[in-house]
Amino acid sequence: MTIQKALCALNELVQNLDWDLKLYLDEIMAVILEYVKPPQFPEEVKFWAMYALSNTILTAEKKILPYMAELCELCNALITG
Repeated sequence: MTIQKALCALNELVQNLDWDLKLYLDEIMAVILEYVKPPQFPEEVKFWAMYALSNTILTAEKKILPYMAELCELCNALITG
């Protein structure tokens, strides 16, 4: 439950950063992807990580483009795997 709360808090942070998101985008993406990729986390954790990821993408807009290839691979792995 603690991980879910942390991801929810990260999501709120992302939504409130707006223009300053670029300063923290590398770290935010690393944290979020750390909880989405590994199979050891339960589905609930992955749900909150994907929720935070979706809001990060929406808030970042064009700043997310450097991560697009990695995000496409992630989505492909989630859909096919």
